[in-house]
Amino acid sequence: MGNLPKLLEPDHVARFESTYVARAPAEVRPSRRHRATPGSLAGMAFGAGGEPEAERIVPMQTYVVYNPVNQRLGSDGIKGILHNRVSHNTTQRKLAAFFSGYEFSDVKGWICNHHVPYAGIKNAVFNKIQSWDLAGAVAWMTNLKLLPKMKVTVYSTKYKSQSTFTLGAQPVPSIPNTGSILSPTYNEVKVNTEIDDLVYNLANDPRNLFYWPNSTGDDHGRAKDWPKGSGGTTLKYQKKRLSDYDKFLEGLGLVLPA
Repeated sequence: MGNLPKLLEPDHVARFESTYVARAPAEVRPSRRHRATPGSLAGMAFGAGGEPEAERIVPMQTYVVYNPVNQRLGSDGIKGILHNRVSHNTTQRKLAAFFSGYEFSDVKGWICNHHVPYAGIKNAVFNKIQSWDLAGAVAWMTNLKLLPKMKVTVYSTKYKSQSTFTLGAQPVPSIPNTGSILSPTYNEVKVNTEIDDLVYNLANDPRNLFYWPNSTGDDHGRAKDWPKGSGGTTLKYQKKRLSDYDKFLEGLGLVLPA
């Protein structure tokens, strides 16, 4: 395989940063969302590639509605959460192609599928958050056991080749207590930012994405989408890696679509 792209350093929502070198593991490190001018992305390929410049990133899309409205005490109830979907970026789509056994050029014009629908992960996170007061929600988010640094090996049946790279650990939300132990308070903007990051990272993680000629469909966001038939790897490998991501999400306490 060729080089996977490398993004700039963090700002606000996690992005995947990666460099891939054939036959030598490299690291894909999640970091915060980076605001940058648009740039070109070199094509990821089996045996060729390059490093892209960062692309322009959308602003934060998550807003929490509190009750009572004008206080951010730990005892505040969370009345509702408004969130606009943030699409996966080019780097994540290139990684999804890699996981699926394809070069990025192979999947031009294809849909990059979410296995667990974006809406399904968003709703699962929001349902969890709204089951507590603000202090409880913060405690849950900041104590999540997210994916650690790990090596990933993909064998492409299309290209009859195997390659390995390293994915960095997913960033855990960080929301400091700005009050006291007995009377915790939290910065509203920081809470919104970290919820936004969390939904984006879990839903658009390349381990939740795939390219495939055919799939079962997600029933408009109400069901998991599974690849079917032949593709860039064995179907067994694809189902195994996607099932592993299901188990990870469920281990966080999230109730997913069937």
